[in-house]
Amino acid sequence: MNLRQLLALPGHMLGKRPLPPTESQMGVQARVIAHLEKYGVIDALTAQRMGTTDPRKMFTRLRRQGYLYRADNPRGHFNVPNHSGRGDHRVHYWTGKRPGERRAVKRGGVK
Repeated sequence: MNLRQLLALPGHMLGKRPLPPTESQMGVQARVIAHLEKYGVIDALTAQRMGTTDPRKMFTRLRRQGYLYRADNPRGHFNVPNHSGRGDHRVHYWTGKRPGERRAVKRGGVK
């Protein structure tokens, strides 16, 4: 094997571990879940900036999967005033569930 062939081999063939997937390679929902794990909260504007066109629909799906608390649960969210000073927006708490984790009862409260 010459040097050109050695340099052309991917890193995992040289005995190195493969690189973890970058943020841009993950799906939008996976980025939202990663944000929830890191910060514990998320709002609609943050989810929209990650690439979704309908953050409320994504939050509904995340509630069904158990990542967010039910919409009628007062402990599942809090309101924050808007930067304009008029109105407020909702910030949602993470339930603590991680991807791939299975539970007997979903923490989001959805059956």
